[in-house]
Amino acid sequence: MTIIGISDILFNRYKNKKRKLNWMQKKLVISCVCAISLTSIGVAGVYGKAEYDRLNHKIELKSEALKKLNKQNEEAQKENGKILEQKNEAEKKSNDLHQEKESLKKQLEEQKQKTIETEGQLQQALANKQASEVARQEYVQPSQPSTSHVVEVNYTGDSSSAKEWIAYKESGGSYSATNYRYIGRYQLDSSYLGGDHSPENQERVADAYVAGRYGSWEAAKQFWLANGWY
Repeated sequence: MTIIGISDILFNRYKNKKRKLNWMQKKLVISCVCAISLTSIGVAGVYGKAEYDRLNHKIELKSEALKKLNKQNEEAQKENGKILEQKNEAEKKSNDLHQEKESLKKQLEEQKQKTIETEGQLQQALANKQASEVARQEYVQPSQPSTSHVVEVNYTGDSSSAKEWIAYKESGGSYSATNYRYIGRYQLDSSYLGGDHSPENQERVADAYVAGRYGSWEAAKQFWLANGWY
């Protein structure tokens, strides 16, 4: 556009003056036009190359940035894969531990139940033993009649199959059987016998004890069957 404008100016200048250009003048005009054209082309070429280099440099920078992003994306995907694998492994271990925990809880509950049952049995046995000892201690031996007014006779005791059954359970029927402070055929507390361990006194004290506590040997047997003592 610049070259055309200059050419128009020169042409119009001579045209308006109605003068014809000689050969030298034409040559000068043509030379000027060519010089201006070459200069413009050179400037445009330099400017175009600089712009090309600038754009190319931007493209290279963008390409490098894109490569870095792609590399980071690949590394992130690999890292995510490792994290996912670790997560799956952790979940598997967690499930295994949960199953082991539930199994141990079940075993603990079973053992706890067994312990409770065993403790209950032990407590019941202990309670029965303590109740037997208390009952024996609470028994009040009947007062012995004065020997000055009573004629001594051999006491044979009440005859009862329940009485014999209890004697067998307590001592095997032996008047000489002892178990700590429990003496004789009916395993009476030694304090009840007052130091007299004779068969006659054992029979007398046993009958009095059963009559006072149970009313009969049959009732005493039923109590023994339910509690393991009388």
